[in-house]
Amino acid sequence: QAEALKYADILIDKEPQNPYFLELKGQILFEGGRFREAAQLYQEALSFKPQSDLFKLNYAEAVLAGKPTAQELKKLIALLEQAGRNGAYPSAYLHLGRVYADLGHLAEADYFAAEYNYALGEKEIAQRQLKKALKQELRSDIKLRAKDLEAKLRLDKKKDTLF
Repeated sequence: QAEALKYADILIDKEPQNPYFLELKGQILFEGGRFREAAQLYQEALSFKPQSDLFKLNYAEAVLAGKPTAQELKKLIALLEQAGRNGAYPSAYLHLGRVYADLGHLAEADYFAAEYNYALGEKEIAQRQLKKALKQELRSDIKLRAKDLEAKLRLDKKKDTLF
């Protein structure tokens, strides 16, 4: 790890504003269990490439791997929502579920677990988790999304019975 960090530092010295080099060093630190330092580098990489869903996800994973405060968890919600918006990174939903669970919002945690499993194609598991979420008090914006997911699952079930 020390040698990998040395090479990452050489790259960063040559191109200090290259977000990919910052991300590389963050990944090395993350894999070495240095989560806070990794999070700082991912955050710096995001400052140069703020639209990168991968950098958002990496940053969130590093924060979650440490011992995040409630304030840090709340900040992750918007970031993970953005990272998961186009469906390319289903793990964003998994991490959102963890964030909400850590904040004590179990209905929302169940909803995002359902979204995660739906994205993975695990429709039966998603259905069970969604049913559990809908039995609880959801935030109104998430309740609308839960109803949308419920409709998608119903439609998928109809399609499955036709074929």
